[in-house]
This record gives sequence, C-alpha cells and structure tokens, in this order.
Amino acid sequence: MVLFWTAAPALQAEDGGPGTGRAAIEVAPGAAALVLAVRTGPLPPGAELVLETPEGQRIGSVSPFGATAAMSSPVQIHLVPVPAGTLPEGRTEIRARLILRGSERAATAREFLGAAIIDN
Repeated sequence: MVLFWTAAPALQAEDGGPGTGRAAIEVAPGAAALVLAVRTGPLPPGAELVLETPEGQRIGSVSPFGATAAMSSPVQIHLVPVPAGTLPEGRTEIRARLILRGSERAATAREFLGAAIIDN
C-alpha cells in the first residue's frame, strides 16, 4: 500500500491551517470512478471519519476496525472508492468530520493527514 501512496501526490491540510480537517485534490476532466487514498493518524475506537465536499455531499468514510485499529503504526492508509461524477472537475476541497458516540467535529490535523487520488 505504501507504493500507491508514494506514487500519488501527497496533500496536506490547507485553506485554514492545521486542525481544520481539510485537504485539496485535483480531479481530471472527464474522470471516471476513482479511488482516494486517505491517510489518518490514530483514530479512537468506534470513531468514523466522514469525508465530504464543501457543499456537504458525502464522499465516503473510514473507521478503525479489527486488526487495522490494533496495528502499531501511527499512520494508516484507507482506500475509499468514489463513484464517477461525485467530485467536480478541477481543484476541490475535501472536508473531514469525526463522529464519535453521537458527537461530531472537524477532524484534527493529527487525525486526518491528507488524501490523494490513486489511478485505477
């Protein structure tokens, strides 16, 4: 999985600085379905990291579960399939919210490390 990440451009939290739960990606014109590689730091057990467009359209989500949650690596890479037409062409922002036990907030820079498109 690391090979996929190093081949894709790494993106950092932008447009608001660290702790805003945001990253930007570039979607090619006419892009078909794509896959996002989402990098996270440690997520609390039972948490759900929800990815959305700035307009609030849900892109997908990731959750720590089973062996992945118990791994000693502080950084995890989750693959999120995105149907064609979900994201607008060009530069677009992805926002991350953390939902845990009924409450939600913007993901911190430690929880949401960035996202990149993987060619499929």
